[in-house]
Amino acid sequence: MERLLNPQVLQFTVGIILCLFGWICYWGGLHVLGALAGGAFGVAAGVLASYVGQLGQNSLIVIGISALVGAVGGIFLIRMLHRGFFLLSGIFIGLLLGLQVAVILHDTAWAQQFQWFKGGAGLAGAVLGALAFLLLSRHIIIIITSVAGAFLTALSFPFRDPLLIFLIALFLALIIQTGVVRHFGFSRTAPRAAQNN
Repeated sequence: MERLLNPQVLQFTVGIILCLFGWICYWGGLHVLGALAGGAFGVAAGVLASYVGQLGQNSLIVIGISALVGAVGGIFLIRMLHRGFFLLSGIFIGLLLGLQVAVILHDTAWAQQFQWFKGGAGLAGAVLGALAFLLLSRHIIIIITSVAGAFLTALSFPFRDPLLIFLIALFLALIIQTGVVRHFGFSRTAPRAAQNN
């Protein structure tokens, strides 16, 4: 038991889990968090309603229904927050890249003909960035969790060549996670309910 609680073993285990199931852990954890937060809010609302309305024996029913409604609402809200985060991240990064392109092309004859070139490049970058981040959010999460998992795995033990371990773990994680996501029906051909990520 002490060996299992060894920090190196725990770090290696977390790294492997992230490499294999990072996207599923993220997406499932997001829903659980939303359900717990919404359910807690629903319970509080139900208790308050029962107290104010003096419902007596019917309090448990009201609290249960409130918790269920709150949990469903919490899942919906956290999914919206997830999309909003990726939308804003895409706008920000796209805007920066668009402005950088405008700066690089600033001295060209074509760019000098248009006073609005810089603003247009920034706007185009923001729009394209937002679309890219929303459409590729699944792949972005897979990449981030794969990198994190490979990093934790490579540094968990004093391997002879941690960079090689990192690259191998990252390569395998990207392939495995993409395969797992597709296997469980979260590919582009999956039903719409499964694609809302």
